Amino acid sequence: MNQPDLTPENTEKSEINNKAVFNFATLAGMVGELGFIIAVPLLVTIVAGIWVDKKFSTTPLFMILGILLAITVSTITIGRKIKQLNKLNGIQ
Repeated sequence: MNQPDLTPENTEKSEINNKAVFNFATLAGMVGELGFIIAVPLLVTIVAGIWVDKKFSTTPLFMILGILLAITVSTITIGRKIKQLNKLNGIQ
């Protein structure tokens, strides 16, 4: 049975590989999450805005306010995610 070569050089290469895989997985997860961070608040506020506009005959006032609210919420959430990613990578 072959045992893994545990020389310092190979161990260092293995750690670098593991770190690269972790960074890729983290970034891939964040890209997927980014879609939800933008889409969900936008869809919810647009639908709610259309409903309120129909109820009070104020078209397109509340839909536009909803879009602005969604942009604000998404921007704040993305900023927090960037801070979290920077903290993981040791960037302050």
